[in-house]
Amino acid sequence: MIAFFMTIMTGVLAGYLSARFYKFFNGTSWLKCAIATALFIPSIFAFYFIVVDFVDFWERTLVTPFSMMSLVLITWVLLNFITIFFGSWLGFVM
Repeated sequence: MIAFFMTIMTGVLAGYLSARFYKFFNGTSWLKCAIATALFIPSIFAFYFIVVDFVDFWERTLVTPFSMMSLVLITWVLLNFITIFFGSWLGFVM
């Protein structure tokens, strides 16, 4: 429960701060800023997680089950995207 709350709060904070910086440097499209924020850093971590899991699979050690990877991806898409877009909208409007 705390992990979901922290995911929501960090998503809103990331969107808000990125939009405020974007607006500070005279950016005009909060949507482009939100998309870049939602995709850049989480994609790096997701790629790293997939590579490590792939290496573990070839070494026949502990492999993360597909259901867990699916849950992480769904959580990332649903929670992170929505909260980053909300935070970015708040940061750009204020």
